Amino acid sequence: MDKSVGLSFRDFRVLISILAEESAVLKQRSPILLKILNKLEAVLVLFIKEKNRSFKINFLCWPHFFITFVKINIMDFSIQPILETHKVRLVPLQESDFERLYQVASDPLVWEQHPNKNRFQKDIFRIFFDGALISEGAFIIIDKVSNEVAGSTRFYSYDEDENSIFIGYTFYGRKFWGGQLNPIVKKMMLDYIFQYVDLVKFHVGAENWRSRKAMEKLGAEFKGEVMVAYHGEPTKQNVEYWIKKENWK
Repeated sequence: MDKSVGLSFRDFRVLISILAEESAVLKQRSPILLKILNKLEAVLVLFIKEKNRSFKINFLCWPHFFITFVKINIMDFSIQPILETHKVRLVPLQESDFERLYQVASDPLVWEQHPNKNRFQKDIFRIFFDGALISEGAFIIIDKVSNEVAGSTRFYSYDEDENSIFIGYTFYGRKFWGGQLNPIVKKMMLDYIFQYVDLVKFHVGAENWRSRKAMEKLGAEFKGEVMVAYHGEPTKQNVEYWIKKENWK
């Protein structure tokens, strides 16, 4: 069985830690492999020093052992730049942004059509926020007219083989629904990222009709339903949309 999993550098280090500390099978049956993985982590610590670099781990699994191959997916561009127009500013998300972003996220109606509807609860939003930080591609959205926090969005899951990336995990305070802010943000992100990739994908909650309508207005192509696993949250049914560089104006 051949599986491919895209991971950030931080995720990979967590994986190494889990393998080293929790896997009795690995310790008992594969001490040599354990040493190799520890050596590999040390090499990667030296090799991957910059943010916004990712790599992919391919697992070939058998009943009693596994062999791990690591393919380095290096991005020569940032997925967390400062992006700005005269109306809106996207700033890389930081730990210090938690409280002011939660002020927006604490409204239950913000999440009413999202797959995970309980993110208005502070402990659940903390998990969502931590996932955003781990992605190293998340932004806090600032409305420059009012100087208020409008919401958040992110780039994530860069795929070097396909030269594609996702945009998603977007939410806005209700004050900013129905206006021009989201189209401006999406256009700004797409204009930027299409300098580097050929395909942008979007995951949208299957019942999030407001976002699905926004995808259609953006010209995105519906590709079907997919189950999406979230950082620290239950897997949920989504739909996937694509925009190809050649079709973006």
